[in-house]
Amino acid sequence: MKKLKHIFRICLFLSIASSCKAKKEIQLFDGKTLSGWEGSNSDIRIENGAIIGGNLEKKLDNDFYLCTTKEYSNFELTLSAKLNYNDIYEANAGVYFRAKRTKPNKVGGYEADIGYIKPSVITRNTDYSPVDMDIPFSLWGSLIDEGREDTSRYPKGSGVVPLQFSDRELILKIVKSQDWNEIKIIANGNDIEIKINGITTVKYIERGNVSPKGFICLQIHKGPYEIHYKNIRIKKLD
Repeated sequence: MKKLKHIFRICLFLSIASSCKAKKEIQLFDGKTLSGWEGSNSDIRIENGAIIGGNLEKKLDNDFYLCTTKEYSNFELTLSAKLNYNDIYEANAGVYFRAKRTKPNKVGGYEADIGYIKPSVITRNTDYSPVDMDIPFSLWGSLIDEGREDTSRYPKGSGVVPLQFSDRELILKIVKSQDWNEIKIIANGNDIEIKINGITTVKYIERGNVSPKGFICLQIHKGPYEIHYKNIRIKKLD
């Protein structure tokens, strides 16, 4: 009996160790190089352990996306992001996931949005009406779907659809303006959750027929503005 108990303990230990190893965080950005990433690097730089895209003084020629060279399906992705800007309406970026490159400078998939946009853009592309049309509409922590080749996903023909907006009042409380904010994206099967600074902003269940696997992509808009990304790590859930 003692021998059986001993064997059971060993098996339990090995099972736990195996589970922990499978769920160990993987660093996607080493803080020094773009190893493991692909895409145009003419408009980005690495400084102080962060990927910096954009320019505060002038617009870039194009939006672009820096994507992982590996695809991921079920995961917990954590990173920090910071926006620097002179005009808040130009301050918008995002983290795409389960994404595919569809054409040069274009990516299709889910997006955990970052930053702000003019309210008129929201009313033009969606059925949602912002309460106040005179202040920037915050997209921090919202879940957007954009750019897929299957355009039936986008009923208004704009190529973008908000799957779930974050709560405006909550975002005002938790987002630190022009400072570092932690973003966590949990994608597990059809369940998607976004957290900003530890607070859940979106919980969404996918009911459509979309790819459950794809790349992680960092978005850099034309601007002028700067987006900073650092501490990018992922934990596989399958």
